[in-house]
Amino acid sequence: DILRRCAETVELGGTQIMFQGGHHPDFGVEYYEEHFSAIKKAYPQLVIHSLGASEIEHMARISKVSAEEAISRIHAAGLDSFAGAGAELLPARPRTAIAPLKESG
Repeated sequence: DILRRCAETVELGGTQIMFQGGHHPDFGVEYYEEHFSAIKKAYPQLVIHSLGASEIEHMARISKVSAEEAISRIHAAGLDSFAGAGAELLPARPRTAIAPLKESG
């Protein structure tokens, strides 16, 4: 289904996909490596814009690796840029007031 959606994107002239992950209890770094590399193999021209700070922290915990290793591995698999539009981008004081459980970016 993911590759079908990528094909539709390319057919419509799209150049970027947004791949959101969430905090699935079983999806570690390996899950994203598999999908990102499959997308890049089939559609190397697509930019993969995906995942925020909390998703990186979550997948690293699931895979029992550091956040740095998780980032390195998903980048090597094809991730081009990170998403980041949530409270994790705010300075500490407003982030703590608005979203105290959010990881910092």
